[in-house]
Amino acid sequence: MDNATRNGLLFIVASAIGYAMTPIFTKLIYQNSDLVPYDLAFWRFFFAMPVMWLLTITWRRFSNPVKLEKPLPRVVLMLTGFFPVAAAFCAFFALRVMDAGLYVAIFFTYPTMLVLLNLALGQPISGRGWIALVLTMIGVALIVVDFSAITEAAVSVEGFLIGLLNALVVALYLLINERVQRNYPPTVLASAWSMTGALLFVLPLPLITGVQGAPSTEVWLLLIAFGAIATVMPYFGLIMGTQLLGSNRAAIVGTGEPIIAIVLAWLILGETMLFPQLIGAAFIVIGVAVLEVRLSRRKASEVTVSPAN
Repeated sequence: MDNATRNGLLFIVASAIGYAMTPIFTKLIYQNSDLVPYDLAFWRFFFAMPVMWLLTITWRRFSNPVKLEKPLPRVVLMLTGFFPVAAAFCAFFALRVMDAGLYVAIFFTYPTMLVLLNLALGQPISGRGWIALVLTMIGVALIVVDFSAITEAAVSVEGFLIGLLNALVVALYLLINERVQRNYPPTVLASAWSMTGALLFVLPLPLITGVQGAPSTEVWLLLIAFGAIATVMPYFGLIMGTQLLGSNRAAIVGTGEPIIAIVLAWLILGETMLFPQLIGAAFIVIGVAVLEVRLSRRKASEVTVSPAN
């Protein structure tokens, strides 16, 4: 394995771990404070944006960045920052009423949502797309079956619906970002501008809803880590990994995110899923892998923009 491939794999794994940590950090913050979703959304992007720019500027200074033939559409990229904020709100509200592992499994229906959105826009679904759709629906059915008679692992209806809404928001984000960045190579600058827009969307929250600070140093550290590890690292890792591996292998390696999230929820939070729910999560992961192979083969040079859930 050459250095470029090894580094690319490390970037993608780091990205997957970062995204998998989103529900973990959210749960830990809820357990150690009385912060609400509005507070988490504000502090997440408040800390993420400067870290993202610091990392972007440092990396570009000491490396050979991708040269752009024309300037990025900065205003449009900042407007796309609305979607990471909306997705974050969905995640924070859903994780108040359901376990992290179940949330991640439901959230990962977003590639299927993307296929359905493209279908609505007139793009036909291929055979692989239908297979992925069926696998995903079977997985969702296994996850949401009411097991309350034998366990406390039942899925909250509210959490399930918000999780699906989160997946829809991310699918819309991917669809719009694909069109915005279609004529540009993958670059961390695009993510930095999108992150800037996300911060601009949450800046009015102190005046509208009020924003609480963390009650302890421990929670402040969790919030800072949330912004750096579960927000900046996934964006940066995916872009760099895609540049080194290509979108094909990067997308397929990234499908391990829900598995990582379920394992981390078990190790850190002590959460467990019933065997049928684990099988449901496996169906969804397989469906995602089928879709990623189909999409990457269709256009190997196309970048799959990461979901900022």
